[in-house]
Amino acid sequence: MGLTILKLSNCGIKNINNIRQLVNLVELDLNSNQNIDVSPLSELKQLTNLDLGRCNIKSTFTIQKLENLDELLLYGNQDIDITSLQFLKKLKVLNLNACNLQNIDMLQTLVYLQKLYISDNQIMYIQPIQELKQLSQLYIENNIIIDIQTIEKHVNFDCYVLNDQQQPTQRQISLANKLRSIHLPRTAAQLMTKNYITFKQNIAQYLEDLDRCLQQIFEEQDFFVEQVTSLFQNLNTKADFQ
Repeated sequence: MGLTILKLSNCGIKNINNIRQLVNLVELDLNSNQNIDVSPLSELKQLTNLDLGRCNIKSTFTIQKLENLDELLLYGNQDIDITSLQFLKKLKVLNLNACNLQNIDMLQTLVYLQKLYISDNQIMYIQPIQELKQLSQLYIENNIIIDIQTIEKHVNFDCYVLNDQQQPTQRQISLANKLRSIHLPRTAAQLMTKNYITFKQNIAQYLEDLDRCLQQIFEEQDFFVEQVTSLFQNLNTKADFQ
């Protein structure tokens, strides 16, 4: 069958021409090999997992030809042009941390994405993620995002990460109806804890009021039943005398 997994991270490699012969490769890790020429990768059509983090890649043109990619890691490539990623329709995991990105519009076509890492960039707007209906985990800390309301509209999140300036509101958390975990820096976590306690207290008060209301209804119902029973008993008594 041939080699299917190859890990060559941080090996000082620049020329990978011989890799093009490994056509059965499914998983390839080349992270931390600076200024590597990735053009030979276009021959590896079976690749599903590719790690090119911190390789100083400038273009994703070659990568777009790898149509079977399921997981792509490009973190730390600070001058990369990610325009071509829009053609990788099968991607489920994409890591673009620390890539000096300002725009992620081209990602809205990746409709099968489940995990997206875009932390440590210069991103202001994240509206494109509204098109990613399968997305469940979003990591966006250390950006300059000003439209956090987009998160509120995405109901499939089970995890998202913010920075200190991007505090989640109770409403944003409550609308993330699959939320199982959230990772926040200390300031945000403190606020979240405070909000949670307040929210919990409000719920407790609501349940207490509801219980009191129901108790009153039941008591009134019992009183009504007693009155009706008494009325029928009186009617039966009068009927017996007659």
